[in-house]
Amino acid sequence: MIILLGNVRIEITKTPRRNAGDAARRAYEMEKALKTCENERRMHEVRALRYVPWLR
Repeated sequence: MIILLGNVRIEITKTPRRNAGDAARRAYEMEKALKTCENERRMHEVRALRYVPWLR
């Protein structure tokens, strides 16, 4: 799966569900992707507030 948010591109691998290790790795990758997206959203909000200070 590929997630695009602004200029951030995140690729998440999909593997067969054979054991708990694969599931744990997928969960870790999804958590990492979520944090990256949240950080990108926050950076976008900060940039917007710099240009338009009355949005607060």
